[in-house]
Amino acid sequence: MNSKDIAHESEIRLTVGLDQHRNPIRLSWTAEEGGIEPNREVKAFFLTTWDKKENNSMRMDLWTTEFMVDEMQTLVFQHLMSLADVVQRSTGDEVAAHEMRTFANQLHQTMKSREENL
Repeated sequence: MNSKDIAHESEIRLTVGLDQHRNPIRLSWTAEEGGIEPNREVKAFFLTTWDKKENNSMRMDLWTTEFMVDEMQTLVFQHLMSLADVVQRSTGDEVAAHEMRTFANQLHQTMKSREENL
């Protein structure tokens, strides 16, 4: 795509506040055109991109020191379910999407069960 073809640009901004050991203690994001108010605070984010030049994915997973284990388990479950939706919408592969949802549900139950036994 040529840059002259771009009719409009929009910005999504992620901000990471670090403690003295460079651990994230505050995360926020802004996507004003998407209706996200400036500096909306969150406890975690997963960012995955597809590198056009390298032809592979790159990711950044961050969470604050106050993010609890049960919250991470829920985030992982919801993320896997979202990925199943992406597979279904982008490829039309309903079987793969179903398998992903089945796996996500089983994993979530396993995580919850283990957490209860600790």
